[in-house]
Amino acid sequence: MEENLKSTNENMKKELEDIKKRLESKDRELYYNKLELGRIGRWFGGKDIAALNISGFVLILLILIGVTFTLLICFSKCGCTTIRELWGIFTPLIATIIGYMLGNKGANNMTK
Repeated sequence: MEENLKSTNENMKKELEDIKKRLESKDRELYYNKLELGRIGRWFGGKDIAALNISGFVLILLILIGVTFTLLICFSKCGCTTIRELWGIFTPLIATIIGYMLGNKGANNMTK
């Protein structure tokens, strides 16, 4: 009985050591990944997806700017022609970014 407890205790110690080593290696791996990405990489991701993340950020920024200017124009009562001109500028940019993002996903799926 006592031997059985000792062997169980030793097995548990070995398992804990293994877990500790795996956690340390994962922590080390995460640390080196953060160093590799840098500050901007933490925002936009690694080399593989940085372009998509940046274009998504620009897309959201353009939409927010367009909506903000639209609301400002509506409240200043400048007229609908000004809003049409504004979205005449933003719409092609937004469509181009969406096309890039969708086209890039399709190209990635074909290569895999």
